[in-house]
Amino acid sequence: ANDVVTMEWYMARNKAKVPIDAPAIVVVHESGSGMTAGRMFAGGLRMQGFHAFMIQLPYYGERRANGKRPSGENLVPVIRQAVADVRRARDAVAALPLVDKENISLQGTSLGGFVTATAASLDRGYNHVFIMLAGGDLCGVIQNGQKDAAKFREELTKAGLTGEKLKSAVATIEPTRIAHRLDPATTWLYSAQFDTVVPPANSYLLAKTANLEPSHHIEMLANHYTGIIYVPYLLTHMQQQISPVAVDVASE
Repeated sequence: ANDVVTMEWYMARNKAKVPIDAPAIVVVHESGSGMTAGRMFAGGLRMQGFHAFMIQLPYYGERRANGKRPSGENLVPVIRQAVADVRRARDAVAALPLVDKENISLQGTSLGGFVTATAASLDRGYNHVFIMLAGGDLCGVIQNGQKDAAKFREELTKAGLTGEKLKSAVATIEPTRIAHRLDPATTWLYSAQFDTVVPPANSYLLAKTANLEPSHHIEMLANHYTGIIYVPYLLTHMQQQISPVAVDVASE
């Protein structure tokens, strides 16, 4: 099931509900099984006039074989697969009709933000990159973060991945190893000042490694979950970076 990647296409349409030619955005969802935040961003980006493609990460949605999730020892290899899938998604989207092949961007939230940061650093394949509620030092986040991070820590601990073993395993997917390859002119990081899952120090580390200007690191007065109130602003901000001219599109 995980060798076949599923993407949900949120198709941009005009007010007559006719599909239109438009830039595209690949959306990488969070760790929740319902992929709620990912679908919310994809739907909102469609309303901004973009074709949004929410990629289902390994063991999510249609890619969950027999309803099972990966065990602790498989979590890191699964994230490596997710990074590869997200990079390849750009090529798949570019081959589709109606997509502006010269304007394909990437957005990811929380777990999806970590995957986005690493995937986008590989070769600058995406035109714009929007990283939300993620940061650097993934090992530190897993060891010290609360809630979602604590769940990952528990699973990895069960598999015996602690201390140096954990550090060594996570190093292969650590964003800051290659974040210097990101284009700081077309990369934005959105973090929450009261985040206890991905603390501000981790966001600052990623911003520093990626050489982001202060205007490209937007700090929200929120925690990892209440940042949802900023979604309308975030959608508008992304639209302004990708395509400053607004497009009349169909309502839901």
